[in-house]
Amino acid sequence: MYFWMTAFLFIQKGGKLSFIVATLMSLLGIQCFISLFFLHQGTYLTPHYWPVITGIDIIAVPMYAIILRELVRPGSVTLKAATVNVLPFTIVVTAYVITEITLINWVMIFGAGVYGLFYLIWTHININKYNRRLKEQYSYNENINLDWLHKILWIFFALLVLWIIDTLSIDVDMDCVYLIASIVMWMIIDYSLYRHEAVMDSLGHENTDMEDSYPEDIRLSDLGLRIERLFREEKIFLNPNLKISDIAGAVGSNRTYVSAYFNREASSSFYDYVNGLRIEYACRLLKETELSVKIIASESGYNSPQAFIRVFTKFKGCSPSKYKVRIDN
Repeated sequence: MYFWMTAFLFIQKGGKLSFIVATLMSLLGIQCFISLFFLHQGTYLTPHYWPVITGIDIIAVPMYAIILRELVRPGSVTLKAATVNVLPFTIVVTAYVITEITLINWVMIFGAGVYGLFYLIWTHININKYNRRLKEQYSYNENINLDWLHKILWIFFALLVLWIIDTLSIDVDMDCVYLIASIVMWMIIDYSLYRHEAVMDSLGHENTDMEDSYPEDIRLSDLGLRIERLFREEKIFLNPNLKISDIAGAVGSNRTYVSAYFNREASSSFYDYVNGLRIEYACRLLKETELSVKIIASESGYNSPQAFIRVFTKFKGCSPSKYKVRIDN
């Protein structure tokens, strides 16, 4: 019931990632229904049906990988990519159901473990790449960075290990542990996925592999002067939702050239450049006014005091309150 209700919520939300999650939730719901059927028939723990039941569960493994891929490379999951991931697992499970050859069951278990380990490593690497790309596109990272996914990854992998143990044990208590862990894990990840801000428009196919692919002839010329004027005179950095596409539109250029300016000429990511100016602006307010930290956060271009304090501490090595005390003394 939980899985089907969650599938309904994600379908209502809309979007590719939500559709993928809803599909997986529906699949998990069907798997639970199939397990109940075998339990009702009294064949749940027999050596013949147990590998079939647990083998059906394995179809969810490539779906996990598809979700991870869509998270770290928005827009990269196509029908072909999904089929390539799911089809081998479907073939192996079907082959075992038809032939009941023990070796196929071992191939299925071993293959799932190797596949899960590969995506654990691959996703860790690509989360870091994704977050670097965000710093080239956004001046904020609330709700769009994937740092939270590092923890979820280990939960995924722990669940895969539990599935392998459950498959090999043929024990109802172990199966209960696996099912409860699965529901708890999905409560955590569903909550995180539901809150995750879609960034498909800014990090679609055209930006997936754009790192370091900047024009060689970009120089601090008219473009650089227009960008500097935008920041110094118009103080565009005070916009809390500022994106590099906003800068490109304001100076009449494109994101690739503007990114090149920050990375090559300003020697900084867009995120660090903007937040550096915001923190310097906040320091002036702390020095010249008696405004509260909450108001200064808002005045300096932050959506929340928590985000302001976190970034301020990173840049200055202390909290805004301690900085205020230091300059007053």
